[in-house]
Amino acid sequence: MDYEMKMMDREIYGREIGEKIANRAGVKKLIIAMMEISTDDRIIFNAAKRQYGEYFSDDELKQFIAEAKNDSLQEA
Repeated sequence: MDYEMKMMDREIYGREIGEKIANRAGVKKLIIAMMEISTDDRIIFNAAKRQYGEYFSDDELKQFIAEAKNDSLQEA
């Protein structure tokens, strides 16, 4: 593998990592915002799934919701 290919691979890898981080931050912000509107997990889950279902599995989205609820309880 030559230098240019290595640099392209690093760029692609960096972009993928950046997208994952941005999507995680985005879904967490959406969940927090939805929790202010509704406490119904189904509504929160459906909103998160519509926006981020192509990036995260149902189980991951449910885990994010559980973490957000846990965080909000600890802050109270």
